Amino acid sequence: MDESHAAVTVSDSEQPKATVTATATCRPGWLDRKTGCPATGTAHIVLAVTDDGVPRMTSYRRVILNVHAE
Repeated sequence: MDESHAAVTVSDSEQPKATVTATATCRPGWLDRKTGCPATGTAHIVLAVTDDGVPRMTSYRRVILNVHAE
């Protein structure tokens, strides 16, 4: 089974609290246009946080969202 990559938008990405909004269960440009988007998809988001220390250090975490059509 092929996995669909959901389309999302991220607002306030440089702020302490960002907002992620799912806009579609797939990115239509990535699929055969005859079949359309499936009912579910996933979005992988990588979070990066950098401190103000010396040296500056960055920590990363991956969040996987399961997106479902309404």
